Amino acid sequence: MFRDVRTKIRIAPHKLGFYPKQRMTRWYEPLAMFRLLLRIWDTRRMADQRDQKHHQPAMVLDYGQAKDDFWFDYVADMGDAFDPTMCVAWHLGRKELNQITADPEVAAERPTLLPRGELLVMGGDQVYPDSSVRRYRDQLLGPFGLAWESEEAEGLSTPTTQADRAGLLAIPANHDWYGGIGPFVDAFGTERTIGGWQTAQRCSWWAARLAHGWWIWGIDTALDGTINPGQFNYFQAVTKLMSEESPDGDPRIIVCTPVPLWRLREKHVDHLDNLAQFFADLEVEPEVYLAGDYHIAAIHQRERASGSTEWHLTEGGGGAFQHPVHNLDRMIPNSYGGLAEPKVAEDAPFRLLTSWPSNRESREGSGSWWDL
Repeated sequence: MFRDVRTKIRIAPHKLGFYPKQRMTRWYEPLAMFRLLLRIWDTRRMADQRDQKHHQPAMVLDYGQAKDDFWFDYVADMGDAFDPTMCVAWHLGRKELNQITADPEVAAERPTLLPRGELLVMGGDQVYPDSSVRRYRDQLLGPFGLAWESEEAEGLSTPTTQADRAGLLAIPANHDWYGGIGPFVDAFGTERTIGGWQTAQRCSWWAARLAHGWWIWGIDTALDGTINPGQFNYFQAVTKLMSEESPDGDPRIIVCTPVPLWRLREKHVDHLDNLAQFFADLEVEPEVYLAGDYHIAAIHQRERASGSTEWHLTEGGGGAFQHPVHNLDRMIPNSYGGLAEPKVAEDAPFRLLTSWPSNRESREGSGSWWDL
């Protein structure tokens, strides 16, 4: 069915309301690289756009009405070209998916259908290589608008009632910032329906109440790894609300960041310091961190000084190219590559528990230049 849809789109794109991008980004084309560098330069010269008056955060969002299990989906690093983006969006839009496991015996004994989430979180790099209203329309909103499987019929029809729609929340990463944050806010900061998903946020950061005492935060660290005053004030108010709702125990928090913290430890220790100070000032200790940016699937663990455990889930590559995993450090840090020692109070290492694809597949698919 997906192949038939793709064929029709290639034949008559003007009937869709958007023009699918058929070719993935050529990152090493000189003209494309030069244009992207100009966009980055222009963006870095701009004033911080996060505290503009029309970029005000929404109130705390509430998805915590579920009485039993609560499922949400997470995707990052999409919007490169139509085929991979539509493939990922199509799977996210299915009512159910078969669970994938590497052990065929486990799959045969315990086949599990994963339900579509009641909330979809997009973790950054929604478009490539830079941001514009047209790119969001053609490379993200258009494909995701086709991808929903309604309850009424198989295929690409959309739900007809508000109750049928799942929520959609997004944070920007570096490629969303190249060219300014305005197109991102235009895409996600007004209430709109995208296929069967419904946007609800008003700016580039947000907090949402989930089920069973869990919360999820989306933060925007821009290109310099900082938290702007308006964003800090917002999460300070959210923290107060969470404390009032959970007087007998600490609330449980999932944080969505543009870049995994273990990558910040490797490459941008100052950005990691900023985040550590942000959470210390709020007096919160998130349990789970979700991020994309690095195009792999990986799980890291870090032990806090208090004895509790942080879980760091990296789920990038939602349609973009794939990074290697065979050269990942098993323990971070074991070196700093010439960078200064981190100043964060909790100097605990990140321990890699598992990653995807396998090391063998990574070596066969990448070549030796990845190890340089």
